[in-house]
Amino acid sequence: MHRKYGEPSPCFKPEIISQANVGRFMTGPIVRINPREVHIADPDFYDDIYSSAARTRWKDPKQVPMIGAPFSMGATWHHDHHKFRRGLIKNHFSRQSIDSISPKIRQKVEKFCDRLEEASNSARPVNLSDAFAALTSDIIAGYAFDIELEFLSDPQFKNDVYRSALELDMLCHVLKFFPFILRPVRWLPSQLTIFLGLENKSLRSLQDIIDKQIISKSSQTDLCEKNENHTTENIFTSLCNPRVPAEERTLERLRDESLVLLIAGAEATARALAVFAYYAATGSICLDRLRKELREVLPDSKSHASWPQLEHLPYLVCLSLIIFFWG
Repeated sequence: MHRKYGEPSPCFKPEIISQANVGRFMTGPIVRINPREVHIADPDFYDDIYSSAARTRWKDPKQVPMIGAPFSMGATWHHDHHKFRRGLIKNHFSRQSIDSISPKIRQKVEKFCDRLEEASNSARPVNLSDAFAALTSDIIAGYAFDIELEFLSDPQFKNDVYRSALELDMLCHVLKFFPFILRPVRWLPSQLTIFLGLENKSLRSLQDIIDKQIISKSSQTDLCEKNENHTTENIFTSLCNPRVPAEERTLERLRDESLVLLIAGAEATARALAVFAYYAATGSICLDRLRKELREVLPDSKSHASWPQLEHLPYLVCLSLIIFFWG
């Protein structure tokens, strides 16, 4: 559509645009793709779209049902409301907070490596997508909600978080146009949703895990009293803080926010790691260069490196950024 409705870029003279590369320069930077949306292909417009938090930006209310969690921050379309909900948990993603959980992350990584070594010794193949998802799910669940999912301990790396993400991906375009089916998917009895072809077993299982966590940590008004004297806050206790308005601490709100945070925290990182492993195995990454760089901070297999040490390795950082966005 950009080529069809575009005009020659003013940076190029018509005489230098050959038939072979006409598609490269004949682009319209903004085209309307439906009555509610425009599509922008112009790097100069980047700062206008992805502006700072100081500039008001509202989400399209018609778009948010596709997230599948209507009470989550991700589905909050009002700018000020979204800013408030983001403020409840933003400190947990600060550099200081991430540094503080490095030992716990290292424990999970070591367990992950032990599982890979066991598989190697027994010549058993491993689905790395599932294995990486088990690692990231166990980390985010422990950090955010103090849940021990133990997916790394499962022989097949069973992972309801990762499977839930895939199931929601399958539903997102349907929910965009038919948002009313979300309630049947999540609330109708299993037998009926199976009959209707709407059953998402992993999503329902993850929802059950989250509900048990909410119930175990809170008993309606008792939640406030427990968290008021809580010495070490995680994301869940921050969401339930007694200073947070009661309407922001409902079961539906906590359930949806927990679901999205678990999926977002596990799936994107797991996918990036799996893509990284694939390109390493296929020779697209210079492993010799990467190993040489890593030996600067990890001289042997028993060594540990901190985040500040790793982020000063240029090749590693470059690969990480490229593959994260590529994946």
